[in-house]
Amino acid sequence: MSFRLYQALPGVGALAAALAGCTGNSAAPASIDYHQIGFCNTYATPGGERAAKPDEVFIVYKIDAVDNTKRNADFTFLPTRLYVDRAIVKEGAGAGTNKAPLAAKPETNRMGWVAQTGETPEWIAKLGSRRFIPNDTSFAQAMGVRAASATVVPASVKTAINGYSMVAVVNPDEGRPAEQIFFSLNYDRQEGEDLIESVPADPPVILNNTTAAQTSWPHPANCRDLALDKLAS
Repeated sequence: MSFRLYQALPGVGALAAALAGCTGNSAAPASIDYHQIGFCNTYATPGGERAAKPDEVFIVYKIDAVDNTKRNADFTFLPTRLYVDRAIVKEGAGAGTNKAPLAAKPETNRMGWVAQTGETPEWIAKLGSRRFIPNDTSFAQAMGVRAASATVVPASVKTAINGYSMVAVVNPDEGRPAEQIFFSLNYDRQEGEDLIESVPADPPVILNNTTAAQTSWPHPANCRDLALDKLAS
């Protein structure tokens, strides 16, 4: 039963409101610390070489930690929820830190996905500009590094991740090399469901670039030439 329906029941609405007041900081944001390592174009796997498309490049990130210390509820970090929005590419120093939590999705008409003839529905256009971290650990295995993995971060805890993720994006045609561009990560919050509308199951999430002053990044052709923290063999 949804919270709204509980509220509609005589006497139960007041109880629900009182309980809601006890949740404290359960709606406070979680934050993800990360930094961009660099770019590359190929890497070898036991199944053969993997190469970026001619107009694309691999971006390698290290996910440092997930900070859930402001909350009194667990947060499930899923690296496959991380994405680069190709429509929002930042350049140079200071880029890539979301100073404010990502806003909750506004309530919309349940039929908002319907577009006019000849138009692209807005949600399809938004998804089309996103490149999500793939659910594939072959890159980390080939590099001999720890992959960023799904982690349940307990309430009031900051958990080190220290894992790597890679995603392929189209090279922006902006008259400057990709290695001078910071590609900010974003987090697509999981959705919950009640009987009336879709509501966020995750808290607001802040993405914090821990090397915000950096203005350029290495770009070797072979990903193995990037400076990565290799696992002990």
